[in-house]
Amino acid sequence: MAETAPVVNVLTVDVEEYYHGHEFTDVLGREGVKALPSRVVPQTERLLDLLDQHDARATFFTLGVVAQRFPRLVREIAARGHELASHGWDHTPVFRLGEEDFRLDVRRAKHALEHAAGHAVRGYRAPNYSIRHDTPWAYAILAEEGHTYDSSVHPIGHDRYGFPEAPRFVYGVPGHALWEVPVGTARALGTNVPVGGGFFRLFPTTLLRSAIASVNRLDQQPLVLYVHPWEFDPAQPRPPMPWLHRFRHYVGLDGAERKLRTLLSAFRFTTIDDEVVMLSPRAQAYFGLGMVGSEIWNAIEKPRRVDELCNALLQEFEIDVDTCRREVLVFLNDLVERGLAHIVPEKDAA
Repeated sequence: MAETAPVVNVLTVDVEEYYHGHEFTDVLGREGVKALPSRVVPQTERLLDLLDQHDARATFFTLGVVAQRFPRLVREIAARGHELASHGWDHTPVFRLGEEDFRLDVRRAKHALEHAAGHAVRGYRAPNYSIRHDTPWAYAILAEEGHTYDSSVHPIGHDRYGFPEAPRFVYGVPGHALWEVPVGTARALGTNVPVGGGFFRLFPTTLLRSAIASVNRLDQQPLVLYVHPWEFDPAQPRPPMPWLHRFRHYVGLDGAERKLRTLLSAFRFTTIDDEVVMLSPRAQAYFGLGMVGSEIWNAIEKPRRVDELCNALLQEFEIDVDTCRREVLVFLNDLVERGLAHIVPEKDAA
């Protein structure tokens, strides 16, 4: 099935208000930003519509305060088939919270999201990628509070964040029952090149397409792209701020939606939960799925015969029966060898 299942990339969305950015709190303070109008609902709904048009799915890392204030939006994200994950409570950086307050922040956000959506939340991404070398306690807290993966590592050099020495693709956090899903980078001239966020708005579309394609082709891995709903809203308020802050927040807003449309047309995107669904932290085993693997994984939540799996796949993908059966058996045997599935005698499956 490899010939009909190219690499499926991962799209992630950090759901926050435009004023939750570092630039606004620096200029207006935490109290000053409260006077600004909310725009997160129409911004996010516009992005949801865009994803629907391209049959794309995404992981929405959502602030707890957004879930508390707009629970209907959280339910809509889940109802449209996207993964809901946590972005913390109110965008306070992890290193400013300290251990005790970080635990309360994580717990409060997770509860608000799960209460609004009606199902468990597995993933977490720190505001401004603020898990750093001096906050190693964050991983233990995330695992203890019920998260199974984190996506706070951006393997680049940056003045605000970054782990340039970190692995570029999914890895187990040493000593913890937790997986790290790093933000996507491409390689150029021996260094990691960022693709998402402000860099998504800054770089030309041809460069973005080339970067994603190179990761898929050379690394044979999905690229984890990230965006914010406010990046597709050029009409948002623009209070006075220093030129560097203004550049970082507003550059490329006018062309961002056009860029994303191009990428959604050129590549397939899904959620972290779909692409990195089989995680076994205790065994330190990770198995990337892609779209076809996700279909099989979801189907074998209960015992299924191979013929039943093939019949389901034949309805979704263009492939002949013999090839389908052969590839399914190879896939299932791989799962068994990795300890991620086991064979049930047919008399026990009835």
